[in-house]
Amino acid sequence: MALLGNKRKKRWIYAGIVTASICLSSVRVMAGGADTAASLGGEALFMQSRVVLTEEEQQYLEEHPTIVVAADTSWIPLEYVKDGEYSGVIAEVAGKLEDYTGFKIEYVLKDSYGEALKAVQDGEADVITGVAYDETVAAEYKVHLTDPYLTINSSVVSKKDMSGLYNPSEYKRIAVVAGDYANAEIRDSIQSSELIECASNAECLDLVKKDKVDLAIIASYCAEYYMSTPRYSALKSYTIPDFEWNQAVGVGIGEDPRMLAIINKGIDKITMLDMNEAVYDGLVGATYDNELLMFVYKHPILVIGMVLAVVLVVGTLVGRILVIQKREQMRKLEDGARLKLALERTNLCIWELDIRTHNITQIDNEHEKHGFCDLRENIPISVIEHGYLHPDDVQLVRDVLEKVNRGEQDVQGCWRIREVNDQTKEDKYWWEQVLFHIVYDEKNRPIKAIGVSENVTKEKEAQHDSLTSVYNRSNFEQKANLVLNERRASYEECAYMILDLDSFKQINDTYGHGMGDRVLVSVGAVLKKTFRESDILGRMGGDEFTIFMTSIRTKEDALKKAQNLVENICDIQKTEGYPFQISCSVGVVVSQRGQEKLADLYKKADTALYEAKRQGKNQFRIYEAPDRRILSEQL
Repeated sequence: MALLGNKRKKRWIYAGIVTASICLSSVRVMAGGADTAASLGGEALFMQSRVVLTEEEQQYLEEHPTIVVAADTSWIPLEYVKDGEYSGVIAEVAGKLEDYTGFKIEYVLKDSYGEALKAVQDGEADVITGVAYDETVAAEYKVHLTDPYLTINSSVVSKKDMSGLYNPSEYKRIAVVAGDYANAEIRDSIQSSELIECASNAECLDLVKKDKVDLAIIASYCAEYYMSTPRYSALKSYTIPDFEWNQAVGVGIGEDPRMLAIINKGIDKITMLDMNEAVYDGLVGATYDNELLMFVYKHPILVIGMVLAVVLVVGTLVGRILVIQKREQMRKLEDGARLKLALERTNLCIWELDIRTHNITQIDNEHEKHGFCDLRENIPISVIEHGYLHPDDVQLVRDVLEKVNRGEQDVQGCWRIREVNDQTKEDKYWWEQVLFHIVYDEKNRPIKAIGVSENVTKEKEAQHDSLTSVYNRSNFEQKANLVLNERRASYEECAYMILDLDSFKQINDTYGHGMGDRVLVSVGAVLKKTFRESDILGRMGGDEFTIFMTSIRTKEDALKKAQNLVENICDIQKTEGYPFQISCSVGVVVSQRGQEKLADLYKKADTALYEAKRQGKNQFRIYEAPDRRILSEQL
C-alpha cells in the first residue's frame, strides 16, 4: 500500500531518484542480496519497533494474521508486475507495513482499478491499495477509509506549450483516465473543454501523440515514467498543483474495525525515510529498458555479423546500427534535460562523493538546495573547519561518513547546516537529511557514494519544539489524545505529569536568557533519558513540560518515574557544571479507566503541581481521585 505517514506529499522523489540512477548507468552497482536493504534508508529504518497494540488488537492480529490486498497492476510506476512479481512503490511500502504491524500481506493482482475495487466489494480481498480520501467516495465504493498516506497531483502532457490552459476562448479536448478523482475538478476549472475518458494513461498519451486531443492530464508520477520512454519522448509535460487529491487505504465495509485501527498505526509509524527507500526501490525498478535496442547499442559488431549472414547487406546494416545508436544517445540527452528540469522543482540535491579522494565530483541542484556548494574537497573535514555544521552534530557527521568510507550500504543521517548567506551575527541553522547509496567497482570495492540531500527543516519544526526537540504543544496533545482514546476502549491505565522548573525566572534574570535556553535543552535531554520511547513528551511553553505515560501497571509505576524525574533534574547541575542549583516540581495524575479527557488530566496534574510548589518545591505530588485529595510524596 502506498502508505505515507503524516500526510506527506513527496512527488519530487521520483525525479531525484531517476536522476541518481542515470549517474550510476556506467558503473556496476553491487546492491547485495537478501540480507542487504538495497534502497535509500537501509536496515536501520526496519529496526524500528512495531506499533503498540491494545489487547483487543493483539488478539485480532493473532486470530487474523493475514491481510489480502487487491492491487491495480496497471498503475505504473506505483504498482506493476515485473518478472512475474508484484512490484512498485506500493509493494515496497507494504513490506514495511508488515514489519511495523505484524500482518502478513497477500496480494490479489488485477488489471484495472475497477477490478481491484470489485474484489474488495465481493469479499475476495480485505482492502484496496488506494481510495480518494473523501467520505462520499468511500460510501459509494462501500469501504472505510484509513488516514491519508499520499497526495497525488497532476501533470499536463501535450505537444506544445499549454500556457493558455485556463483561457476560456481556446476550446480544448482533454484526455483523462476514466474514474480519476480529479476529473470533476478539471471539468469545472478548465472552461471551454471536453473531457475524453480513456481506459489507461498510455491510451491518453496515444491520443495526444496522434493529435486526436489537445492534451492529457494524468498523475505526475505516471507522467514522469511514460515521458522517459522512447514512445512518448516527443511529448512535453508540465506539473500543475491545481488538481490533486489525498489517497487512503480502502478497507472492506464488513471488516473488523480493529484491522482499520492497526493499519492506521502502521501508517503513522512509516517515516519519510521509509518512503524515500520505497520510492528508490519501486521507481528504479520501473525505469524503461528496451532490451532489443540496448543489445544493438552495446553489441554492434555481433549484430552486423548476424544480419550479414542472413541478408549480406553490410552497408545497410551498419547505417541502421548507427541510426539506432544516435537515437539512443539523443534519447538519453533528452531524458537528462527533462529530469534536470524536474529536479529543479524538488527539494532535493543529488551529489557524488569519491570515497578514495573524499572529494565531491558532481552536484545537481546545488545553488538552491545545498548549504555548502562552494566546498568540494576533503569532505567532511573542510565542512567542519569552515563552521558549516552545528557543533553538536560534528561527531554524528564524522560517524556517518566513516560508515560511507567503509562501504556500508544505504547509510543515512540528519544534521544541522549553518545558513551561509545569513547577514546577522546570530547563527541560524537548517536541517539536512542525507541518504547515501554506495557504488562498487568490479572487485566489489566502494568507489563512490551517491548522496541525496533534502532540507527537512519544516518537517522538524512542524512536530517538535525547536529548542528542546520534544513535541510542541499541538503535536503532544494530538498524539496523547490518540493514545488516550485507545486506552479508554481497552480500559488500560496511563499517567499524566506536568513539570515546572523551580525559580527559572531568577536564572533568566541573573544569567541571561541564553543560559536559560541551555537549561531547557538539558531538561529536554533528561526527559528523553528518564522515560520510555513509547511515552509522549512535550513542552507547553516557557519552562513547563508535560509527560504522558501511555501505559502503566499500577499507580506505583507513575510515582517511581516521578521520583526519578525530580532526582535526574537535580543532577543536571553536577553533570553540566552550571553555577546554580536546578530543581523542579511535578504534578502527577493517574487516569481513571475509561473516564478522563486530556483537558481533565491537565487540570488535575496542574492542581497537584501547585501543591508541590506550595509545599516547598523540589518534589512531586499526585492527584488522587475520586475524593480529590493531594497525596504528599516528598523527597
